[in-house]
Amino acid sequence: MTAERRRMSRSRILQGAAEILDEGVYGDLTVDALARALHMSKSTLYKYFASKDDVVISLIDNACADTERALDAVDHEKGDVTVALDRLTDVLAGHADRIPRAIVLQHTRLPGPCQDRLSLTRASLGQRLQRVLDRGVESGKLTFRNSVLASTTLLAGADAAMKASARGELDEGRGAAVRSVLQLLKPGLFGALRAA
Repeated sequence: MTAERRRMSRSRILQGAAEILDEGVYGDLTVDALARALHMSKSTLYKYFASKDDVVISLIDNACADTERALDAVDHEKGDVTVALDRLTDVLAGHADRIPRAIVLQHTRLPGPCQDRLSLTRASLGQRLQRVLDRGVESGKLTFRNSVLASTTLLAGADAAMKASARGELDEGRGAAVRSVLQLLKPGLFGALRAA
């Protein structure tokens, strides 16, 4: 089997698992259910992943790695604070869209490595938000002076929006809900932007 074909098969399995987790609850993802959904034998699945937990760990690791790459790109951007905040909003929204619904709602059922990975990625998001907000405070661009409170509030709001969307309490998807809550909170958190 070629490396490319192996990568495509792993990717197909992870996409199938994400779809099951996005449509149902965590318990819906079983090796049997995944094999049926992909029209693949269980033995073929086991060639790529040793267990359901390995599938979930890989799924979360890939989602978090994508988020962290996007964060690194924002870190290298030294431009306007409002542009950086908008870029971070996009990163948060993308992260919300990458995490399947059942995982958002039932993260305590995840294997320990998944919970740890999600926590580390969330901490990275918070650190990046705080760095951007610190730049805004230092430059005098933002009137709100407590970057720790602001970054904590933004992350908590993003988490709440993502969960409300996953529970079906909002008409918009998880990423759109995160964007909306951050746009809602920005004026109150930062005050009026000072003229440049």
